Amino acid sequence: AHKKYTNHLRLDTVAVTPRQRNAIYGTVGLFALLEGAAANISYERHIISLGKFKRTAIALRAAYGGFASIGGSGTTIILVPNFIFGRKRSHFEFGVGPLLLIDGFNGSRAFIPSINAGYRYQNPEGPFLFRTGFGTEGIYLSLGSAFFKRKKK
Repeated sequence: AHKKYTNHLRLDTVAVTPRQRNAIYGTVGLFALLEGAAANISYERHIISLGKFKRTAIALRAAYGGFASIGGSGTTIILVPNFIFGRKRSHFEFGVGPLLLIDGFNGSRAFIPSINAGYRYQNPEGPFLFRTGFGTEGIYLSLGSAFFKRKKK
């Protein structure tokens, strides 16, 4: 009977272990056909976990950055939900949402779709975050850190 109680305690401890719900990362992307580059800094908040073992998650990503190409340069603001599939450390992610493009020459603004798909390495318990894939940012690479948002006492 004592052994069952000990196992029950360990399961409870694992079940309430908090996950890294926030992330900050930098992204650099290269456009092969447009001969340009993009860079941004992103904040991401994990908002929903789905599935019996939480293999699927939805995170909201906000990014601010810029781009430069032969045709000009400007600022980008991205707000997309990221759909994350996988378990343990390796994940597939897909995101789609609006991207506000502000032309650096004349200040004109346009909304275009922001789409990304790629591989994500993130240990649920650790801080290191790595992303790579392709999308509106070109062929991209991201490095950053996941963290807990501390509660005020």
